[in-house]
Amino acid sequence: MDAAVDLFYHQGYQATGVQEIVDRAGYTKGALYHYFKSKADLLLEIHDVFMSYGLDRGREIMASGERRPSRSITSSMNFSVKWSCTAHT
Repeated sequence: MDAAVDLFYHQGYQATGVQEIVDRAGYTKGALYHYFKSKADLLLEIHDVFMSYGLDRGREIMASGERRPSRSITSSMNFSVKWSCTAHT
């Protein structure tokens, strides 16, 4: 999935072909299609992983015991920005 995330980020979803993804990842198209029905299915999995990670981190921040909602929101936003900036470097 890392290869697909990087290519989608830099080239865009529409401009990225399945062959580019498998070439970058070092797999065959058959291997990709064994796990994903389509490029769109791969994108949905990437989205689900991203959202699950973000939601889990948000829950951790909220459960930290911080009594001031503004601090929890700020922590959550700082995490999101840092993650977004470092995820594709």
